[in-house]
Amino acid sequence: MKKLFLAAAMSVLALVPVHAETAISSFSGGTSFPGFSSDETVGFTFLANTGFTVTALGWYGGLGTINASHEIGIWSAGGALLGSATVTPGVVDGAGFRYVSTTPFALSGGQQYFIGGRDLIGDGDSYVTSVSNLVTD
Repeated sequence: MKKLFLAAAMSVLALVPVHAETAISSFSGGTSFPGFSSDETVGFTFLANTGFTVTALGWYGGLGTINASHEIGIWSAGGALLGSATVTPGVVDGAGFRYVSTTPFALSGGQQYFIGGRDLIGDGDSYVTSVSNLVTD
């Protein structure tokens, strides 16, 4: 069973406008859990409304820091890994994310994708489920 969580995020470069956008800029609500009971890759599926290029991937760290490295990836609906990055420990941005650049890769409009992140037992990083008021760009 997939768990809906907010840990992995992406930064994108739109195909038409030439400027970087953060895909998830804020959210409210949800339940924070202190960590996983086993090593897991969890995330969520999303539908790309328009085509765009992903230039960075990130991990949500709340209002503090990321304690451990996390592998983040985006897969096609058929299961092919399209791009990935490893978010390293450090301070998060004002919205609570820590992003790292990735080799740019394109997502097509009208297609469904899965974004997920790897969290390991005892890494000290938490995750959030069932968020509300998710604001995307």
